[in-house]
Formats: sequence, structure tokens, C-alpha cells
Amino acid sequence: MTAQARSPSTCRAPRVPSGTVLAFDFGEQRVGAAVGDTSVGIAHPLMTINAADRKGRYAQIATLIAEWQPALLVVGLPAHLDGTEHALSRLARKFAR
Repeated sequence: MTAQARSPSTCRAPRVPSGTVLAFDFGEQRVGAAVGDTSVGIAHPLMTINAADRKGRYAQIATLIAEWQPALLVVGLPAHLDGTEHALSRLARKFAR
């Protein structure tokens, strides 16, 4: 192993902003929402968004963002137990954008 490979500056994790985190678990019928804090590293369920249409879903998400003013938004990426992508992975990425 080279000195550069052992250097702490090359092994750092990406810098995560401190503060509130809103996390979303995307589904075609429902979207789960959770809230946490980067300093604690724990999230708690907040609500399930059951809006029938995309406009209603995004309105509820906008309300959560305005209320919690998160430093970071996270969207879960569905995967199978073996780590391969799930059919919903593409839709979850699109939702995240």
C-alpha cells in the first residue's frame, strides 16, 4: 500500500451537510416519508403520502419541505436482496430528480 492510499485525505467520505434530512421511499401508489438529523444518524417515519395523482403527491412533498426545511433530501433506491436493481429503480431515480 502506498503512502497516498493510506492518507486520510484520500479516504474521507463525502461531506454531508449537518441538519435535518427528509427521506422518501418511492412507490407507484404511495410515497413513504421519514425525517432524521445528520448529527444523530437516525430517521423516524413521518407519513405515507397517498395522493392519487402526481400533482397531489408533489404538493404534499413541497409542504413537508417547507415545514422541515431540510439540509438534505434522500430518496431510497429499490433493490433486490442480491443487490441487483428492482424494476422501480428507474422510477425512483426519476422521482429523485
